[in-house]
Amino acid sequence: MASVSEFRTRVKPLSALGNSSSSSSTVANDDGSVTLMEYMGKRGGIGVNDDLVILIDHIQYACKRIAALIASPFNYTIDMPSSGSDRDAPKPLDIISNEIILSSLQKSGKVAVMASEENDTPTWISDDGPYVVVTDPLDGSRNIDASIPTGTIFGIYKRLEELDDLPTEEKLC
Repeated sequence: MASVSEFRTRVKPLSALGNSSSSSSTVANDDGSVTLMEYMGKRGGIGVNDDLVILIDHIQYACKRIAALIASPFNYTIDMPSSGSDRDAPKPLDIISNEIILSSLQKSGKVAVMASEENDTPTWISDDGPYVVVTDPLDGSRNIDASIPTGTIFGIYKRLEELDDLPTEEKLC
């Protein structure tokens, strides 16, 4: 099985993806890799505003916390076996991951609404957040026991300002 360092030497760094003018301004680490925040910071003048960079940074932090939770040997003590009848019911790790994402989005100050697979209805966060986030905080959580890949899926959309005058209940429909 290949190590992470072997994998990185076979993968093109993000700095090689853009055109030559933008890729030369991206700072690469010693191994040629570029972190997400380094990449986002260098793209600031090309359609990426500060609000989006801040939001992505908060989502990145939440993803790291979820990854640490999954990697912890203690995550098995909070998981209970599920029967066939509650196959679609959220597992404890799903619920905790959802809370981690929600908390991070609230702290960013950049999100109006979060829609999560774990919640029946969207969650209103802020009247002045410029973005709406949709997420599955822990996709593939049923695969953790078998060491099959899991991950966080998210989408970021600009809030529709045309809906600002509607009551909150109607905005969430």
